Amino acid sequence: MDAGKYGPDVVADTDTYAAIFNDPFISTRREIAQLVELYKEMSDRGVKSDVRIDKALILFARKSEDYELLAKLLGSTSPDSIPRNHGSQAARVISARVKAYTAIHNPRLAYDELMKISSYKIPNDTRHIPKELTGSDFDNVRVPLQYNRTRDAYFLSLRSGYESLIRIRLLRKNPQMARDLLDDMRRTSYLPPTSKIYNQFIRFHAKRKNIRELRELYEMMREDGLEVTEHLYTKFMTSCMFTPKERLFNFLKKRVADKYSSKPDGGEKSKTAIELGMAASHDLPEVDGRDLGASSSGGYLGNSAAGSNGYEKSGSANSNPPDAELLAKMDKELDELIFNPGECIRFFRDMLTDYGVSPDAIQDRRYIPNASITNAVMRAYTQLRQYSLVLREFVRYCYHQKHLYPNSRPLEVEQYPRTMGYIFRMALGAARMLNDNKKSHRIYTTMREWDVRAFEKKACGYRRQ
Repeated sequence: MDAGKYGPDVVADTDTYAAIFNDPFISTRREIAQLVELYKEMSDRGVKSDVRIDKALILFARKSEDYELLAKLLGSTSPDSIPRNHGSQAARVISARVKAYTAIHNPRLAYDELMKISSYKIPNDTRHIPKELTGSDFDNVRVPLQYNRTRDAYFLSLRSGYESLIRIRLLRKNPQMARDLLDDMRRTSYLPPTSKIYNQFIRFHAKRKNIRELRELYEMMREDGLEVTEHLYTKFMTSCMFTPKERLFNFLKKRVADKYSSKPDGGEKSKTAIELGMAASHDLPEVDGRDLGASSSGGYLGNSAAGSNGYEKSGSANSNPPDAELLAKMDKELDELIFNPGECIRFFRDMLTDYGVSPDAIQDRRYIPNASITNAVMRAYTQLRQYSLVLREFVRYCYHQKHLYPNSRPLEVEQYPRTMGYIFRMALGAARMLNDNKKSHRIYTTMREWDVRAFEKKACGYRRQ
């Protein structure tokens, strides 16, 4: 073109550069770097840029992690030149700018940019993009050219912008703002949020054992018609039953201690509660307790390793142990914060309903349990003292594993020896509680076949040395 091969009047203009910059096959860093150089050449030629080129450059600068260039582009460009009736084009440009602002960690400007889309007209073209071109939930879609001006294309871009902003809010540990954005997206878009964004919410709340929020997210997914996969059900159930790491455990323990740190009449603070908040046990026992009938905590705020009431003496011979009734009350409240067996079983039954499996149909091949779900559900039934159901889930798991690996050791036994040890220990404890010697013998036989060792509790108790 520059050499005049196509005639003296054919010159590179804005449309030429826009076609080059919007090449869908550009992906490598080297190609992106060449386009950035091409943009500088375009400026030297005096060719005026437009929103098509600006959008592509913002996308490429973000992909190449050239944040300095990205900040300059965001400051020097704007979607304001797009006509108000070109809603799909505006949505694509604004979505790219929102992602760019989140890439440079400026969620406030990203939100302001996202709100600009409300001034553009929603397209009238109601043709749906075929699902074979979009996948199950319209995630990471390259919209075919013939559908560029449809409502689907408009809302895909809108949702993509929302989800980028939600991700940065969750990364910054601001779940309330992320939830507000999710609710706003569900109100303003007829396309539901993707499974990917729900998964990020679920991971965030599962790590913090926010069970009420997890139940709300589950119900929202069902309302939006999204599939709750086995992976997500595993997250839901294990979050109800896992023993938290030290940081989270200390936070929950302090929450309970603070509640009892002042007297009801607002008078002097209770020394006992404050001391408990600082000096209580750091480690959690496993679920089955000393006899599987004990509290699942086994005494978080006090245990036998620390004395009769688990109270650490301050060194004074006259130090009085705290009130045993107060200890028991605080223990129970902390127990309820950490474990939620009822909600775990509720998620389990919801999952079986999705699979179309009756809880007692342990041989139904439509549901094959994994070790994580089996461990969580057995823990839950153990805490609820439903020992026959503990054994039912153990038998269900063993039945399917033996069918999957008839002549070898199951893969999960190799991968998760600690979890398998807990599963077998709970099964043995449940059989003992039911005085079922025959079942105990079968459990020991399976342990020998699979070379499993029931995980033992520490002999010194649960206090960190």
